[in-house]
Amino acid sequence: MTPIALDMAQRKIVSNINRVIDDSYSSIIEERHIESADLFVSRADSGGGKVSSMYVDTVLVNEISNKLAVRVSDALDAMSGQTVSVPVGSLSGYEIFSGTGPAYHIRLLPAGDALVDPRSERDAVGINQVNILVWLDVKCEARIVAPFQRDREIIVTRSLPLINTYFSQDVPNTYWNGGAAVVAPGSNK
Repeated sequence: MTPIALDMAQRKIVSNINRVIDDSYSSIIEERHIESADLFVSRADSGGGKVSSMYVDTVLVNEISNKLAVRVSDALDAMSGQTVSVPVGSLSGYEIFSGTGPAYHIRLLPAGDALVDPRSERDAVGINQVNILVWLDVKCEARIVAPFQRDREIIVTRSLPLINTYFSQDVPNTYWNGGAAVVAPGSNK
């Protein structure tokens, strides 16, 4: 089999795997009616009831990650043995014939389970402001099985955004800025 045919089959398989990941992720969010606010736990101070701290609900994030891994793995298992078709002309090795001829079928085999790992980032974006990001990193492996060829391994990785939010507090009257105290504009001190 020529590289052209393998590349065509790989593009179709990667597209199918990406569709499985997207559909699985969307269905979990919709079924649970999850909104961004559900993914945080906040604590208020005793005085004015202002939010004094906020953290990500890791139990819920892990539950979503685990469900996503199971759904994607199940969907990939269901795809096992399915075929993608490429035109026979793509077997010739000549690009001019790559889109011509009857269909030639290439089989897909999943190679293990989908792996989903939550990843978080926090970035300071101003005085007493932080941007909180949580991603679900998804990794799937599959193989193209074709006669007279070594199996071609396909690895699909995706980073799905779960949380992207800002948390801010009041700007203090003075703050430390790399070696010098700074008085905030509009403060009385």
